[in-house]
Amino acid sequence: MKISRTSPGKYAEVKLNDGQRVFFSVLPNGITASTMFLTFPTKKIWEFTFPFQIRTALTTSVIAREVLIVVLATTDKAKDISELLALLQRDTDRALQAITLEHNENISIIEGYGEVLEEVGRNGAERFPAGVYPDSLLPYPREVIRNALESELELAEEAKAKDLRIGLALLDGFVDVAEADALNTSLQEAMTLAKKTVRDTERGEG
Repeated sequence: MKISRTSPGKYAEVKLNDGQRVFFSVLPNGITASTMFLTFPTKKIWEFTFPFQIRTALTTSVIAREVLIVVLATTDKAKDISELLALLQRDTDRALQAITLEHNENISIIEGYGEVLEEVGRNGAERFPAGVYPDSLLPYPREVIRNALESELELAEEAKAKDLRIGLALLDGFVDVAEADALNTSLQEAMTLAKKTVRDTERGEG
């Protein structure tokens, strides 16, 4: 199989050993393979659909580029249409299902992190006055959460992308337990001293 032309994350035209040409097209939520007549795709012979968007009409994401690379890599030994279909339905489907699983894992990680943010938002002001939190509160290591947020940011529409960027920024507020304890304790002591000073001043004036 030989690649005739391609656009990263968008499409690829390939020529099989028997002369048959196939067109791979990356869609907003999947990818298709079609046979060709002259320069036009004709009959769709295979399709894989993701439960999430991988590209828009104007932009391609990192995952859209990865999907096209995976498809071409898993079918590069195909000599004719029958071999191509066999590879698509076996190796390619399996590889793309792995991408789907990774996305689902990212969503699970982000949801767990979101629950922690909600909790510290409700009850964190008194316990963590410095606005820094022990990373022991996180459901996953910081880098795991960061990677999940950054991966999903590539796929998100603007409304959701804003929330993901906020999540990334807030992640910097989760630090080592000892550092968080020191910063919050220091501020709590300063606040306690300030309150005492105010009370003493008020008594003196009274």
